[in-house]
Amino acid sequence: MAKLTVACVGDVMCGDQFNQIGWGTASKIEQYGKDFVDPRIVAILKSHDIVLANVECVLSDCERDIKQARSLHMRGRPESAVRIKEWGINAVNLANNHILEHGSLPAEDTVNNLKKNGIIVTGIDDNGKFNNSPSWTEMIINGQTIAIYGFCLRDEKYAYYYREDILSLCRQIQQRRKSGDIVIISVHWGDELIDRPSLQQRNVADQLLDAGATLVAGHHPHVVQGLRKREGCLVAYSLGNFIFDSWCNHTSWSIVLSLQIDNQKIINYRTIPIVRSRDYRPVLAEDEIYEKLVREIDRRNQLVQDVLVDGSSYQRVYDSEVRRLNCQDRIQLWLRIAMFFWKVSPRYWRGIFARPILRRLGKW
Repeated sequence: MAKLTVACVGDVMCGDQFNQIGWGTASKIEQYGKDFVDPRIVAILKSHDIVLANVECVLSDCERDIKQARSLHMRGRPESAVRIKEWGINAVNLANNHILEHGSLPAEDTVNNLKKNGIIVTGIDDNGKFNNSPSWTEMIINGQTIAIYGFCLRDEKYAYYYREDILSLCRQIQQRRKSGDIVIISVHWGDELIDRPSLQQRNVADQLLDAGATLVAGHHPHVVQGLRKREGCLVAYSLGNFIFDSWCNHTSWSIVLSLQIDNQKIINYRTIPIVRSRDYRPVLAEDEIYEKLVREIDRRNQLVQDVLVDGSSYQRVYDSEVRRLNCQDRIQLWLRIAMFFWKVSPRYWRGIFARPILRRLGKW
């Protein structure tokens, strides 16, 4: 049986964020079209049998109101599903904390838009909706069944949150592996901006790998976290942002994870550093930047190799760092809003400034 090649990228957000309407990701995708993604990256992705991404927005015009910043925030156009396929991505996870940002109808329309473009969708239930627990998605390549499961561990307002027991999922993984399937898990977890996984991420990853998952691909932190390989299986705690109109320096780069699987085992893998251009386009890192990112990836990999002796101390330091990063990020957000306010249409000013209040009231 031929070896299976898999590539994974991180978060794909094809909309404009609330403070960048008219000049965020959606606008730049419309401007560049298929060429929004560096053609060299597209060529790399298309050389793989499976290319898996986390799509962290709806791709739908359903209930879209162009007069309201709230309605446009993190909303991609249906045409973005066409672009995603053109960029070489053929499998996506939708179980994340933003898929229900605009309600169930746009989310379900997103599923339909992806599927009609030949993209495999995981992180949805048996009916293609978001009501029950996510179901397994299968691909058959060269006679080999690949079982893909997407789920979200972020219990937030707009999340399609996994409410079942992890042990139940592990039993399903065991059965899949015994039947000869290659098991790939796409999981939305952790905290934003921090360069290492939480104690929960590490514990859940161990459970999934122990059960027989060949690959665990993580997302949500928006930054790259380390990779750990053991006994033919691999966890990538976070792949970073592949496409996102983020302004934070922490999120200015990410990776493409490329690997080969043979007989349910990963036989080799590599990480390909990519950077975010000023137009939010993913491009290959080169020269000095490439070398710098290779060293940084190695550093982050080292953070996840050791067995934790004192998990509670690890988590205390982790939580403190998350609070610091979140505070820093909020300050940078409002400084950026003030700096680039002139680029946003006046029709959205009210919505932008009302957002903090609306969020506290549970209306955003």
